[in-house]
Amino acid sequence: MSELLTLFYRMPEPLVGRVFLLLGLGFCFLWRQYGQRRWFRRSCWLILAAWTAVTLHTTVLARFPMDQRMVSLIPFRFFWEPLMGGSYELRRAAFMNVALFFPAGLLTAALLPRHWSRGRRLALTAGLFLGFSGLIECSQYLWVLGEVEVDDLLCNTLGAALGACPILWEEPLFGPK
Repeated sequence: MSELLTLFYRMPEPLVGRVFLLLGLGFCFLWRQYGQRRWFRRSCWLILAAWTAVTLHTTVLARFPMDQRMVSLIPFRFFWEPLMGGSYELRRAAFMNVALFFPAGLLTAALLPRHWSRGRRLALTAGLFLGFSGLIECSQYLWVLGEVEVDDLLCNTLGAALGACPILWEEPLFGPK
């Protein structure tokens, strides 16, 4: 399983962007056709549970304790450091963190009640995955499992919010839903 995630992290960013664009469009098509069917909703719950398990496994359970705690509380470090002559790997890691949480936002927005407003569903999706990402970062801090970064919280939350957008904006702005 970790080999699959390693393969994902080694993919070029443009390819990852295209894959997730196609994933979002394909899922929206399926959601539009089958979104109210019980088997589709159960499938979404199952995929979301699998995503949660894989994410927890790779970010917390499969890691080994480090010698010292590493904490970065500088927001948007992934943006500023390459401009100052630092490594571009931070920008790549930020992009991949956004991409990692995109499917979770997509699935969550599809599972929330359609009669709720877009803003409510977007806020709930973003808040849920802000909390989930915070739980991961706190676990990494407590058990010294990797660098704890505020950018991870920001990018993960952005990924979930971006994932929710195709579902939320699939509906008409005005008139009956």
